[in-house]
Amino acid sequence: MKTAELFLTAFLCILSLVAGAAGEPTNDFLQEAAQLERVQARIAQGDKSAIVSQSKILAAISAAILKTRAADWNDQRHIHVAVQYLLAGGEPKVVEQIFRKQLIFNDESLLVGTLAYVVGREKDARDRLSTIDPRSLPKSVGAQTAFMKSVLSTAGESGTAVELLDLARLLAPGGLLEEAALRREFVLLAQPGHAEKALRLLRQYLSRFGNSLFAEKFLTEVIAAVPRLEVVKSANDIGVLEFFASSISRDQKRTLYLVVARDALLNGRMPVAEAAASRALAFAAETGPDREVARLYIAAARLTGRDSQSAVADLSRIDTSKLSAIDGALLAAAKEVASRLHSVSDLNLAQSSTPDAVKPSVQELVATESLKRGKASLARAEQMLGR
Repeated sequence: MKTAELFLTAFLCILSLVAGAAGEPTNDFLQEAAQLERVQARIAQGDKSAIVSQSKILAAISAAILKTRAADWNDQRHIHVAVQYLLAGGEPKVVEQIFRKQLIFNDESLLVGTLAYVVGREKDARDRLSTIDPRSLPKSVGAQTAFMKSVLSTAGESGTAVELLDLARLLAPGGLLEEAALRREFVLLAQPGHAEKALRLLRQYLSRFGNSLFAEKFLTEVIAAVPRLEVVKSANDIGVLEFFASSISRDQKRTLYLVVARDALLNGRMPVAEAAASRALAFAAETGPDREVARLYIAAARLTGRDSQSAVADLSRIDTSKLSAIDGALLAAAKEVASRLHSVSDLNLAQSSTPDAVKPSVQELVATESLKRGKASLARAEQMLGR
């Protein structure tokens, strides 16, 4: 009897171990996945050492995946960790081995779709993920799925993409996923009609992720996108950008105001161009090329005002060797404006019989027409430069 009891006990222990192995994810998976989320949150807050930590964690997850058995993949938590692993920059070939060994089969849409997404098979990824509702998944994985689906949205589905990014941010606040979603959503909304929400998202990004390791590149993209927002229509509107300007470096401030000034100049908004270029000049180095660019924009903007004579003189003093091909084309256009203005029968507007209220609009018309040709020159210059 005693022998039979010992045998039964041993048998039950073996069954327990087998059941545990099949029913519970390995500690490596769960612990490393939790570590991965914490490390990514540190990256979103600007911790450079977290990049090294993430690489070590991904290596550990790789090793854990390679040790798995078919029974492990019956638990969806293993699937979710593999998805996180891939989207964090893990090796696709490690996950591909799971399928080659037939530890898991191709009917697992979430993992197959994620694998297709990271290797660039967009149509396959779109098809696989189309039936998956991110809200049906655990929050972190659901947020990542919503983000993937937003990226996979086809042209003409920007509204759907924005909704998915809103969902991703809602499901996973405070981490790298929210940081990435804010960046992508701003870019999608950087166009007329969406400026209010785009600027609101930018404020949120600056307050939550201003120190992110991805912030510098993103802020460069924001500066380039500012003209598309069409929020600076008068000189007084420049203050709308103050919250942004106060959060960026001196060099970025200068670039921001030069971008605004150039766009205003090319679109005939001379007061805006002068005001923005004047701000840029305040942040320009004494001998740097940006100082010449700012001076060019200021002088060009003043050509249509009462001090056009001094503006012409300022144009003649611009050091052309410090201008890019694009700004060189703009200088040529500005000089053409000056030439046209001074070829009018009587340019001494103080002695003209034309009412003062009309004079600026007449001059601006001449300037705008010439600067339109300048725009064409700029386009050709950009094409030559491969931009």
